Amino acid sequence: MEGCDPVPGSYPESQESEAQHQARIEQAKYSLKPEEEVGKRCGGSNVLSSSGDVLYKVPEGHSEGWGFRMEMEMLPFLRDMTALNSNEQISIYAYQSRAVLMGLRTSINSINQEIQRLNQHRQQLLQILANVRKAIQLNHQTSKIRDWRPAGERDLDGVDLLIDLEKKQLLRLKPELEGPLHTVKQYLQTLDACRKQLEECFSERSRVVDLIPQRLTPFQSKAIVKDCLTVKKDETTTELKYKLPKATPLGPYTLECEAIINESKNASIQSKKLCKKIEELMDRAETLLKATHKSVNDGLMQKMAETVAISQYLTVSSGETRAAAHRAQRWYHQMDVAQGITLGPEKSTDLTTRERLDRPMVRVFQRHAGNQLPEAATLVKGTGMLKKTLEETNRNIRLLHLARKQLNSNARDKKYGFTVDSGIVRLRKQKMASQAPLEKGDDTVR
Repeated sequence: MEGCDPVPGSYPESQESEAQHQARIEQAKYSLKPEEEVGKRCGGSNVLSSSGDVLYKVPEGHSEGWGFRMEMEMLPFLRDMTALNSNEQISIYAYQSRAVLMGLRTSINSINQEIQRLNQHRQQLLQILANVRKAIQLNHQTSKIRDWRPAGERDLDGVDLLIDLEKKQLLRLKPELEGPLHTVKQYLQTLDACRKQLEECFSERSRVVDLIPQRLTPFQSKAIVKDCLTVKKDETTTELKYKLPKATPLGPYTLECEAIINESKNASIQSKKLCKKIEELMDRAETLLKATHKSVNDGLMQKMAETVAISQYLTVSSGETRAAAHRAQRWYHQMDVAQGITLGPEKSTDLTTRERLDRPMVRVFQRHAGNQLPEAATLVKGTGMLKKTLEETNRNIRLLHLARKQLNSNARDKKYGFTVDSGIVRLRKQKMASQAPLEKGDDTVR
């Protein structure tokens, strides 16, 4: 352009030496004129750095005759500065939104923990209530089973009084356990509503944090090494800290989020108090349940101890009688086998030659007149004696069985009462100790 000063660095370096280049740069620095004069002379100029690079160029313009320049082009770095300021504002808002999200996530986790804790307490409460109902049913079965005792054993005793006392205490405890279940249900519904609101708020607030890191303010945490056995932590591990901003209607932390978080905190506090009350109630219920169950079992055991001596003696006598009957039965079986052997096989074709009465040797012996053998008569006589012995043995066996029945008849009252009480004890221990639910129709003990 004619009439303009040469721009430093516009000529190739091969046309001048290094010294000339530096001298020209210094001359250009001192020869720079104000922007108005340069504009009048050439319509623009360059601002140089110490190394000769162009920092920015004064834009060209034209005068409209009023003494000032119109339609001036804005500085080139203004767009960058505006973008940086906008990005910084966006980053601050996004990080504050991330802090709000962390607060919401913490509240959601707290609500989830409280819901889980309430569900656990609810399940435990339902289990204890099921045990109480099972104990009531078992108490009813105990009274019903004890009615099976013989007429001489049906008089009221200490066990019957303990059973009635257990029934009254269990019926009083059952409504106390059913009441908190409705409260737990209401608290679960409240916590679930808070969780849904927190999740909706979290979803709405998370729409502006897609382009920022996951962590807010990471910082390095180093482990204090005391000895060679101390495990060293990774120096690159970061911990997460956040601080909620001030609640504003249009800021990242809105008033709705603040209200939801405060409501969730209050619900969590009330839930913890309810859990504490439920724990105390469950402890008291378990203690009462075990005490009543143990008192009835101890009474039954004492009642069984009163009849065990006679029952054992009569059982031993019955066992001895049965052993004698078994011995007689074995003798009868042996005599029956001997009789069968004496009679021989049922078919004559099954007889061997030596077993026949007309075997060759006998026929040869009987060729002379008067030669007769008593073998057949002896066999008939022996068979008759064996038959008579079998009849006597059979009669003795029947007498032994009759004596055993008489012993059992004499011991029936005590023994059956002991059997009923022992069956009740086994049933109560099995159903309560194993925590197994009672099945329908499982109300008999044989």
